[in-house]
Formats: sequence, C-alpha cells, structure tokens
Amino acid sequence: MEKIFIVLLIVFVIIAMVSPFLSGDKINKYIQEQNGELISTNSDMFRYRHHNAVNKHIYIKYYDKNRNIRAVTLHIIGPHSNFSDDRIIEYDTNSDEYKQLKKKTISDNVTKEKRAASFDEKKYQTKDKEVLFIKQEFTNPNIGEHVFIANRIAPNGKYKLGFMNYIIVKNGIIESITMF
Repeated sequence: MEKIFIVLLIVFVIIAMVSPFLSGDKINKYIQEQNGELISTNSDMFRYRHHNAVNKHIYIKYYDKNRNIRAVTLHIIGPHSNFSDDRIIEYDTNSDEYKQLKKKTISDNVTKEKRAASFDEKKYQTKDKEVLFIKQEFTNPNIGEHVFIANRIAPNGKYKLGFMNYIIVKNGIIESITMF
C-alpha cells in the first residue's frame, strides 16, 4: 500500500513540475485556433499562502485574423490551466470591427458619453431580485458597456450575472468582468 502511495506521489510531483513547460504548446494551439499571430508573452509567478501550488499567469498579446491586437491571460494553477479575459486592446484601422464601431458611434443624451448605437439590451437578475439591464454590443457583456437598473444608471458595485460570472460597475459602466 505504501508503494502505491509513493508512486502516485511521484507521478503527481512530476506532472506538477512538467505542466508549466507545456504552456507554450497551449498558447500556440490557442492562437492557431483564433487564426492569429503571436506578438509577445509576459508572465508572473506567485505562491498562495494557503497551499503550496505555484501559480502562474501568462499574459499573451497576439494579432487576430483581422489584424486587431488582442490580449488573453493563461492561468496555470498547479497542474490545471485555463484562458480568460480575451479582448481587443487595439483595433486595426482597416478591420471590420473598427469600421463598424466608427460607423455606429453616436452621442448619448442620457449619459452624455459616446457609445455604439446598435446595442442589444440583455436582462440579468441580481441576487436582490432586481433586473439589471446591460446595453451589449456582442453576445457577452464587455468592459465599457452601460448598465442600468429600473431605467437608471446602476450604482457602483459587484453584480453576479450567472454561475461564477461577475461584473464590477463604476459610474454605470462595466469596469471589469470576472469569469471562472
């Protein structure tokens, strides 16, 4: 019984040591799936004080198929890893997305800020049973989109949109999105 335990322990230690070196393959595969081209990577490592797993975040910049510069984060937590926060950080002026945004931009009299004209208003129910409206341009909420409750700008705070999905709102605008 002890031999089995020791063998399993050795296998898990080897997996934990080798898995960070395999992140390059995950990055290349992800960028190929997006039809993109790698620009740069930057990483940081830290150790949680509650357990001994070394955690690593790899920040990746790449060109997408329309030559926009995108950023995504690869989180490596022990032997597990996942991608999150894939977003456009700089539009190419010749891309379709940039042309669409430029064409749709109008002045909004309610908030006195510029926003895209063609938004879908999606409803989400908060934990307080209030209905939260997000004026979304795409199928998922994005940073910079406007949030309303009962036709008023949503107050600052953290709102749960679904299972393990949260947004942080400041001045009625989505400041950050957390998806686990």
